[in-house]
Amino acid sequence: MALCGPNSLAWMVVALAVMASGGVLVPIDDLFDAPQFEAALASSDVQMVVATAARLDAAAGPIRARGLRTLRLDGPETEADSWRALPYAEATPLPVPAPGDPLLLAWTSGTTGSPKIFALEVRNIASNVGAIEALAIVGEGDRALLPLPMHQAYPLVVGMLSPLNVGTAIVLPAGTIGPLILQALRDSGATVIIGVPRLYEAIAAALEARMAARGRIARMAWRAALGAASRLGRARLDVGRAMFLPVRRGLAPRLRLLISGGARLDAAIEERLGTLGWLVLCGYGLAETALLFTANLPGNRRPGSAGKPLGSGGMRIAAPDAQGVGEVQLRGPAVTSGYLNNPEANAAAFTGDGWFRTGDLGTIDPDGFLFVSGRAKEILVLGGGKKIEPDALERIYASAPGIAEIGILESGGGLVGLVRPDPAALRARGVTNVRDGVHVALTAQAQTLPSYERLAGFALTDAPLPRTRLGKVRRFLLPQLYTQALAGVTRRAARPLSDDDAILLRDPTAAGIWDLLRQRYPGRAIDLDVNLALDLNLDSFGWMELAVTLQDRFGVGLSEADIGAVATIRDLLRIAAERRADPLAGGGTAIALDLDRWLAPNGPLLTAAGGRCSC
Repeated sequence: MALCGPNSLAWMVVALAVMASGGVLVPIDDLFDAPQFEAALASSDVQMVVATAARLDAAAGPIRARGLRTLRLDGPETEADSWRALPYAEATPLPVPAPGDPLLLAWTSGTTGSPKIFALEVRNIASNVGAIEALAIVGEGDRALLPLPMHQAYPLVVGMLSPLNVGTAIVLPAGTIGPLILQALRDSGATVIIGVPRLYEAIAAALEARMAARGRIARMAWRAALGAASRLGRARLDVGRAMFLPVRRGLAPRLRLLISGGARLDAAIEERLGTLGWLVLCGYGLAETALLFTANLPGNRRPGSAGKPLGSGGMRIAAPDAQGVGEVQLRGPAVTSGYLNNPEANAAAFTGDGWFRTGDLGTIDPDGFLFVSGRAKEILVLGGGKKIEPDALERIYASAPGIAEIGILESGGGLVGLVRPDPAALRARGVTNVRDGVHVALTAQAQTLPSYERLAGFALTDAPLPRTRLGKVRRFLLPQLYTQALAGVTRRAARPLSDDDAILLRDPTAAGIWDLLRQRYPGRAIDLDVNLALDLNLDSFGWMELAVTLQDRFGVGLSEADIGAVATIRDLLRIAAERRADPLAGGGTAIALDLDRWLAPNGPLLTAAGGRCSC
């Protein structure tokens, strides 16, 4: 059964019901475009689709052509096609699954073509859930914030199934933008975050921005205190927990544990967050291993490493070089049995003696800790754990008018492009400014792509991209070329202010934010038409740090709808000025909830009653 929708209680209930009743869950990314959604239906052989009304309407043709039954994930239970309207049947014992029964289907990441599909079996998921339970790092008194989309294996297994298994309450933020995640941290009393490196980088940046807003002396004192606590921490004197207690309380009063997976967390960020007094535990795995395969433990961890295998899993380094670096290979009950109906992929993914080839490069130190250093393959791993095949995505962007060549690379957890434009083609389309023309072409091309495949920035070059004799891009050269292009690019001159812009900047709030942005981007041609996402590389997590600064320095609180309406600096200044004048203009409300009572463990009496309930 396919399940497609944003994170919600309904999504969780439906997913659990399918798996508990012996069905096979097929979680599909809610951000998939129409062709990707149709390809997911075709490759997974689903018989039923539960999705939001908007998704069902958009995919009505493919669904009808396959004769699939549908249920709405959202909407009231009074509607006949809602999953909530399903009649209750007589309670019967749930089936007892065998270890080899498939529980859910997943895909390797890809941009075009047919991705590789595989099943995660009961034994794969149970080995991870059981290993996490044995660690005893969370329990009934905890609340785990889950800001990641649950269709992915990491948040589904580590963020949903594992907490529920040990009685931990799950907190879902009202949206995926940074300010809503911060609000959920504060208001819910979350004690744990199940996150990815980009989220923790944004938290560290938000704290830095908060200190910077208090002036030069406060900023210098903050950095001096961090440095001193870090040095003492390396000497095994943990003073940060007490020293920075007010800072932690200001961000998230009860937060104690940060779990990071999906990609490699920068060692400096890990150390900084640990110095502030949080326990940071990093792990490693792939979707083919139910995501978590190795982990650092509270009493047995090594900063910068991915930890040691959980449970009975094993790992080795194949063909190590003189520094001990080689491909990381894994074996154990968490590893999938293989790709479905794809013998060629299985032959490439597994060694003759049964080890799974991860495609990652790494080393194992003398104490058995894994250090992942890069990719053996050319797949790009983003800050949120998404894996992108650059060749296929480059073909999509290169088909835009005015783009002669483009090389795509990862930068700051997102995608950026090194672009060689075609000035003649741009002039033929009436474009007089090359950078603006490329900007428009890339933006238009990105409209058909999911958000994680959209470029967060680009740099222009007039030189052909470096290629081998066979025509393949020499990707290891792209980061340096991109940096050089950014440093030496001739940016357009700042556009003059219109009369309306001058009036807008008379507002103290708008003027203050305008000055803040110009200070942050010195030497850049900043004007009110600058696009915050494409020109300034501001992603959803980057909004977390900016939102904290706007709240602390200007008293401006932005809602999810506000941020969604912001494209240019002008949009931001207008909305900020309006919210400063009327904080509730964006639809904000004050809601008081007794969260401690609602999220507290049930206790023995209610637990026993629930166990006997036949509904």
